[in-house]
Amino acid sequence: MSNSSGLSAAQEEHLNALAVKHASLKQKIEAEQKHPAASQAMLRRWKAEKLKLKDEIEQKKTLLT
Repeated sequence: MSNSSGLSAAQEEHLNALAVKHASLKQKIEAEQKHPAASQAMLRRWKAEKLKLKDEIEQKKTLLT
């Protein structure tokens, strides 16, 4: 069944899960950057993962609408 956005409940749930992961990574990055000895390797990995999630979200939105 589709909602008003045209997405099925499962598709919308998946997009929401990706958005939650993206927001969580954003918070982790912001918290790590506040540390004087922030781990640059960890920040790079999290930023790359965050960007990948953003791209996946945008790709799915484009394909599903």
